[in-house]
Amino acid sequence: MGVALEESVISSTILNREQKVIFLHPEHFKYEGDDCSLLFVQDGEDYLELGSLKEQFTGLLNQNNSRFGNIAMILIPPGTSHERYQFYHPEGTHHSDYLQFFHQELLPFVQTKFTQQRKHITKMGLLGDSLGAAVSLALAL
Repeated sequence: MGVALEESVISSTILNREQKVIFLHPEHFKYEGDDCSLLFVQDGEDYLELGSLKEQFTGLLNQNNSRFGNIAMILIPPGTSHERYQFYHPEGTHHSDYLQFFHQELLPFVQTKFTQQRKHITKMGLLGDSLGAAVSLALAL
C-alpha cells in the first residue's frame, strides 16, 4: 500500500503570509466516504526529511496494520528557525498569531477539505517535539 503527499498553500491573513501545508495519507484515502483521524504535525517537513515519516508510515501500512489506514497527517512547516521560534515559543512575538491561525484558518481549511470528500472526522491529535510539543500543548489548551 502506498502513501500520498499533497501540498497546499493557505493565504493566511493572520500570519500575513502564504503558509504551506502538506497532507500525508494512504493512497486509498482519496476515495470518498469513511471515518478518518487527523494528526497535525508541527515541524512537518523535519519529520519527512529527518525522520523518514513517509517511509515509516508506508512500512506500517504494508504490515497490514489497519489501525493506520484511516489516518491523515497534516504537516505544518513553520519556515525558518527564527520563524519557528517566534511561532512556537510562548514568548515568541507571533505565538498568539500562530495559535489563532491554527484555530481560525487551518482547522476550517482542513475540515472543509475532508468534508468535501464526504469523510467523517472522528479524532484529531497533535504531534510535535521540543518547541513543536510546546506549541502543540498551547493549541490543545
